[in-house]
Amino acid sequence: MMGRKAIEAARLFVDESGISDSLSAEDFIVERESMLQDLFPTSDLMPGTQSALIRPFFLFIYIYIYVFKFCLFSFI
Repeated sequence: MMGRKAIEAARLFVDESGISDSLSAEDFIVERESMLQDLFPTSDLMPGTQSALIRPFFLFIYIYIYVFKFCLFSFI
């Protein structure tokens, strides 16, 4: 399913699961999106993702403080 477009993955899922006679791929996408919109606002972060989101910020600060200033003052 990963790496496929949404409609291709939906068609494959609907066909392989045998629900193609009661639900089309387009209807499956609509229902799936509505369920995901209900679930995502109330879901918690997975363990470790909060620190993974903060790390790039600290990397940027490190690069700015040490690398950028070193390059700036080495030309002066």
